[in-house]
Amino acid sequence: MFNRSLVIVPIDHSPDLERTIAFAFAIARQRDADVHLVSVATPHASSHVYLEGAAAWFDPGGDASFRARLGALMQAAEHDGVRARTITLRGETTKVIPAYAQLKMA
Repeated sequence: MFNRSLVIVPIDHSPDLERTIAFAFAIARQRDADVHLVSVATPHASSHVYLEGAAAWFDPGGDASFRARLGALMQAAEHDGVRARTITLRGETTKVIPAYAQLKMA
């Protein structure tokens, strides 16, 4: 089985979200790689779960505009042939993102 390369992108509610993800998608297209957009919910932070169609969406901040921005970016990726998914991890950012990258061997 062929393992595709993986681009892991930590995301948050920053104003540069679109530019960061667009850059990651461009790299993924060039390298025929998948993209995992990783957000981190810190322990004991308030969280919200939304149901959209058949999918559940976990948003650590509960920000509807963030979900809308991210949803539009995911649709654009699919249109451009980039396989992308969102991942939400719980823990300390400086620990869980490197652990996820190591787990995925990215």
